[in-house]
Amino acid sequence: AVRATGSATEIPFMYAGGRLTDALGDRFVMIVGSLIFSSVYLLYSVVSVPPPFLAIQAGRGMAYAMYHSSSMAFSQREVQRRGRHAGLFNSFVSSGSTLGVFGGGFLASLVGFRGLFLFLSFMAAISVIVILAISRLQRRFSM
Repeated sequence: AVRATGSATEIPFMYAGGRLTDALGDRFVMIVGSLIFSSVYLLYSVVSVPPPFLAIQAGRGMAYAMYHSSSMAFSQREVQRRGRHAGLFNSFVSSGSTLGVFGGGFLASLVGFRGLFLFLSFMAAISVIVILAISRLQRRFSM
């Protein structure tokens, strides 16, 4: 039920994330998604009872959907290489999903689940800096 809650939440928010991306820009929606991810992982580290956990999992589904749809749009800005960039983007998504399971298991064994979720919260927050740095580099090299 917990896993299904997150996945079910993704369904409407994939579309909503796409609409928000069109209205507000991909960078903005990616940043919002990163901050929601950071909050969700922080909450995972402190909440362990089912009812609030379901709500947190719904937040994770929302964040994933918003981040995925906006970053997909971001990766396809260059029309001539849209297919190549979409393929590369999804290859990285799948690689991250695969390696994340092993890396997450290692971290959970090393520092416990609370430590794992705090680390993931920190990494999601740091990704905002990466998004801003990439945006700055794009502006600098496109002029």
